[in-house]
Amino acid sequence: MKRKNVWKACLMVCFNLLLLSCGPSQYENTLAKKWKPSFDPETEIKKRAKQHYAKMGKKHIDKLKQGIVQKAAQMVYEFKPDGKYRIVFEKDGEPEVGTWKVIEDGKVLFIKSDRGKQQKIAIKSLTAKKVVLSIDENTELVLLPA
Repeated sequence: MKRKNVWKACLMVCFNLLLLSCGPSQYENTLAKKWKPSFDPETEIKKRAKQHYAKMGKKHIDKLKQGIVQKAAQMVYEFKPDGKYRIVFEKDGEPEVGTWKVIEDGKVLFIKSDRGKQQKIAIKSLTAKKVVLSIDENTELVLLPA
């Protein structure tokens, strides 16, 4: 009779471990919340204007900065604990929605939009206070809690 109870206890422990291993990873738990993009507007203008930046007037640059700040204030990246995401680029615009997960031991964010587009995004750093994603070789996205 004792042997039967030991086997039952072992099975219960194995079953619980299996359930725990199927849940979200520590990386997914950290990412699951609302985030806002963070960047320097002047740096963004320099990147996009390239050699034309030196010819731009201060008023024009200030106007562009103001537009970038206003646009960024509307943006929200939300990664939900159920594995769905929602990105709002404009206040009245259509949000991008889909599914997400962190793979490759916390090094890659895999997203798949409801429209079928899939993307693997390198995670440079991930903490509760800041996320740094490498969209491609030249583009980095910094997210801060919303």
